[in-house]
Amino acid sequence: MMSIEKVFDIIKSERAYQDQKWGGCGHDYLHTFDDWLSYMSQYLSLADKLHKEGNTVIARNQIRKLAALAVACMQHKCPTYRTKYHRALGDVPFHT
Repeated sequence: MMSIEKVFDIIKSERAYQDQKWGGCGHDYLHTFDDWLSYMSQYLSLADKLHKEGNTVIARNQIRKLAALAVACMQHKCPTYRTKYHRALGDVPFHT
C-alpha cells in the first residue's frame, strides 16, 4: 500500500499540472460548486466505465484527476473541518 504522503504528493503534482494548464486560481475561482460537482462526476463516471472495460490503469489516472479536482473545489469553496457533530451538519453516510 502506498503511504498517504505519497498519495498527497501525487495529488499535489496533478493540481500543479491543472493550474499550469488552466490558469490557476484566477480560472478556478470562476467555477460554481455545481461546476465542480459536474466535473468530478464526469471523471468518476469515466473511471467506472474504463474499469469495467478492463482499462484499470487509465481508470486510476482518472481517479488522480478527480482527487485533484476535489482539492481545487475545496480550495475555492471553503470546506469545513470534520467535527464530532458531522452527521448533524449534513454528512450522509453511504455505509452503515
